[in-house]
Amino acid sequence: MGEGVLPRYARLLEAPNSSRSRSRREAVAAARACFEAMRFRFPGPDAAYLIELLIRLGDIGSFDLHGSVRTIGTQIGELLAEPVDVARLSRGVRALCGRTCVVERVSRQLWCLRLAGASDPGSPQHRRLLAETPTPCRLDGAESGRRRTSTHEAGDAAVARDVGESQVAVLAEMAAERDQARDGLRAAACLLDQTRAEVESARLEIEDLRRQLTDASAALAATVARSSQLEEVLLEREVEREDLTRRLADLQTKLEQVQTREPVQVDAPGKEAALKVTLKLERERRHATEVRLRRILGVLRTKLAALPPEAPEEALEDYDAEDLAPVIVGFGRILLEHAAELRRELAELERSPESDAARIALLRQDAETAELLARHGAGDR
Repeated sequence: MGEGVLPRYARLLEAPNSSRSRSRREAVAAARACFEAMRFRFPGPDAAYLIELLIRLGDIGSFDLHGSVRTIGTQIGELLAEPVDVARLSRGVRALCGRTCVVERVSRQLWCLRLAGASDPGSPQHRRLLAETPTPCRLDGAESGRRRTSTHEAGDAAVARDVGESQVAVLAEMAAERDQARDGLRAAACLLDQTRAEVESARLEIEDLRRQLTDASAALAATVARSSQLEEVLLEREVEREDLTRRLADLQTKLEQVQTREPVQVDAPGKEAALKVTLKLERERRHATEVRLRRILGVLRTKLAALPPEAPEEALEDYDAEDLAPVIVGFGRILLEHAAELRRELAELERSPESDAARIALLRQDAETAELLARHGAGDR
């Protein structure tokens, strides 16, 4: 950048190596040292893969990366212009999670790589990164180191001269075994760290699953309780339905009985009054006709004393028409009408549940006699 860049914009526009601020250049160098120290703090191939990606992102410049592991891998691939191994990235973030401020787990599926402000001397992220990085062990200068090295080499040469060739070979073999054991211990330590990280991740997932199981158990208990309540309500509704069905059947039976017993209702009061008058006149006419016919039948029974109650036709054949003419002339039509009325009254009385046997017999006898007299009179004419 040119010399005209203001200091407040330099942190965004100037490259670290071209910055005129000494504190910023030192902060950048310290941040790189912190990321390089992670290679020794977090051994293992997956952790080393993630640390290499972080250093390369710092070289080109990057902000915080949020999202799932696959989303973060896609973002890194776009920034570095090369594909990213999502599986190794996932194992790497789990290995560094909880052990550095750079990798943060937001939720069960979401992560955050905090890179913004790592090289800014005034950023809290820069201070956290410095605080978590241990101080390296630095001894005297290179000259004293070379003197100690030459002294040790001279001592080793003296020892080699004192011992035989066979002992030198044994010592070399022991040193090789020692180095091999040391490498094995380092690999085991890396594997242990990775296993611890996986155990921690598994523990978090188990806690999440337990919480989900608790919620599901509570929901299931609520569902079972609601189901029991609904079953009780359904049982009550079934009992109510049966009761209503029984009451409806009783009401239907009562309605049919009432409809059978009730007389014919007249729509209007005027029609009801007219019907009452008509019925009254009909009763009076029938009463007058019955009185006259009973008188006529009384006269006939007086004159025809030998007329038996059963089969009066044969007895009437013995009488002369001249003897009967004064009695039955002019009453043929009346006798037929009266006989028809007697037959209707007889039919109603027979259908009635409270029938009178004597009344039925008397009506039947009067009807037969009236019909016989009417036919006999009509035959003479």
